[in-house]
Amino acid sequence: MELMGYIQKQKRGFDELPLGVLDILAFAWFTYGDYAPLTLPFPLPQIAYLPYYKKEDAFEESFMPDKSVIFVRSMARCPRYKDVELLEYEAAKDREKAVQFSAMAFRIDGRILIAYEGTDPSYEGWKEDFMMSYSDEIASYSLALKFFNHVHAKYREPIILAGHSKGGNIATYVLAKAKSVERIEGAYSFEGPGFHEKDIFAGKKARLAKHHKYVPQCSIVGIVFEDEAKMNIIRSTGFGVLQHNPFSWVIKDDDFVYLKKRTLTSKYVDRAFNGWVNGLSDEEKKRFSDILFRALGKMDVTNFTRFFKSFLGQIGPLFHQYRILDESDKKFFQFVLKCLGKSAVKAFTKEEPPRIGIEEKKA
Repeated sequence: MELMGYIQKQKRGFDELPLGVLDILAFAWFTYGDYAPLTLPFPLPQIAYLPYYKKEDAFEESFMPDKSVIFVRSMARCPRYKDVELLEYEAAKDREKAVQFSAMAFRIDGRILIAYEGTDPSYEGWKEDFMMSYSDEIASYSLALKFFNHVHAKYREPIILAGHSKGGNIATYVLAKAKSVERIEGAYSFEGPGFHEKDIFAGKKARLAKHHKYVPQCSIVGIVFEDEAKMNIIRSTGFGVLQHNPFSWVIKDDDFVYLKKRTLTSKYVDRAFNGWVNGLSDEEKKRFSDILFRALGKMDVTNFTRFFKSFLGQIGPLFHQYRILDESDKKFFQFVLKCLGKSAVKAFTKEEPPRIGIEEKKA
């Protein structure tokens, strides 16, 4: 069974089956919709009757709009969630500042569940992800803390934080950085990447104990900047990076099916990618990101799902953008790609790739 089946077949209330990790993941995925049209607070079951949520337009921020329509409507119809209310919703998007943020607060089984949206297919979302590789702070972090503080002050119930992908990273950030966490029962990161700030829980063992991270067996996204010891590894029916899709995660007896180790592919990508990223300075990573997204902006790339679906047709425009770079940027771009190649080769061994900076290469 997978998450869709769990929701569609679930008839037990929380008195019979307490709120668990599968419910938390379901509401984390809920965030990929557009809920601005709703007047809050809003009873969850009524979403099933609104025409807007029968259309994929409401879920264009999801990488799977068609499946998200079915999933959200299934949640709205599920007897288990008949008393759930959507209390708070906030969304922000800014192309110039590279901001892609959304957060929701639900009242569910005597708790407040704050769910943060992961990366959507937008230019803003992907650029903000790249910023996470060279900066301790991104705009979504401050927005997430502000949202948490608002909810924390307004409601008195215990709080759960959650998110999928970047949303899980944000939930973890809030747990680590919030001034008051006594009412936080836990923060759940589903395939969320780690942090540029290497040990975000340094000196905060009590907070770390409330952190729960889940990744599929062939994790690609969730292992970025991370330590495997902190992860719960889930069996997935997906292939490679497609395991990032939580609808591929295997469920049995009201919980995930867990494994002891990640796949060799996941470990290889871990060493190759993290070796590459850690081998570049923050200035180099920022410069690479600026060059890349400036080129994508000139190509008018606004949605990466559409971009990858038509990738063969994008090769010509991409090569044109490379050709018109000035010589300095062109050489730097070549240097960064060579570093990736060297890290990929090094990843076949367990040696840490050496630090190779562009300044050292010139010397």
